[in-house]
Amino acid sequence: MGVDHRAVEILIEAKVRGVRFDRTLMLGRQGRHISPAAIDAIAKAKGVDLGPEALRRIGASAYVEPLLQALGAHVVDSLDASNFEGATIVHDLNQPKRFENPYDLVMDFGVTEHVFDVKSAWENIVSAVAIGGCYLSVQMANDYVGHGFYQFSPELFYSTLEANGFDQVEVYLAATRPGPDWSLALNPRLIGRRVQARSTEPVYVLCLATRRADLGGFVVPQQSDYESDWAESVAAESAANANRPLRQSAGLALRRLGLWLLQRGASLRRQRPDGLSRAPFLIERKARTH
Repeated sequence: MGVDHRAVEILIEAKVRGVRFDRTLMLGRQGRHISPAAIDAIAKAKGVDLGPEALRRIGASAYVEPLLQALGAHVVDSLDASNFEGATIVHDLNQPKRFENPYDLVMDFGVTEHVFDVKSAWENIVSAVAIGGCYLSVQMANDYVGHGFYQFSPELFYSTLEANGFDQVEVYLAATRPGPDWSLALNPRLIGRRVQARSTEPVYVLCLATRRADLGGFVVPQQSDYESDWAESVAAESAANANRPLRQSAGLALRRLGLWLLQRGASLRRQRPDGLSRAPFLIERKARTH
């Protein structure tokens, strides 16, 4: 997608929050799709002064390395499946890659939505972020069908990142056009229900997260409301199992009573002219409910 005003907003927000840019990895070599003047305005609105020389260098490049350097980057790498835009690392995110020297900042601006194997892409992203490092993402969320393979929901970021050693995960929705503020997408796991949004125009999903731990391998997440349903089902089954001996004792007593009544009924039948049995057959049927 390249770096537009929303991508600049999240980069400046990260700078204000103290995110380290020392070693930065771009997924895809990101082109600059915003003027230096607009970048300067966004930065100054957040109290960040890039300075005239940095703005000159930013304007002289079609790519965003000068912007990242102005924000503090000493190493800027870019990873792509092809070197057609001059990426420093040529690798297909559909394939696994282990980063032996991970990065302080990984930027995923409009890339993962174009990768067919999303699980592989996420495994690579987790590996690429250093402990204490930051992951920033701007992806399509709504009303851009056909742009990539996928459009992503906030749940994907919350569940995937939290399951893989990240915290301080924040996810926002924002129109792709300049102007409206970001809207916080609440964490479905915390509020106990899905977070769904409708829009009348294209919408980005933006994410900031910090990696706190290496869990030793990638954890595939489940959608949180299903996990909650499954946990409640297990808890209910455990409670039922705890009461099962009492129920089994009662059932055994009822069965014995039923057998006695059947035998009693047979005896009575031999004595009754109508041959009707009064045996309680329903006792045997009502024990099963599934």
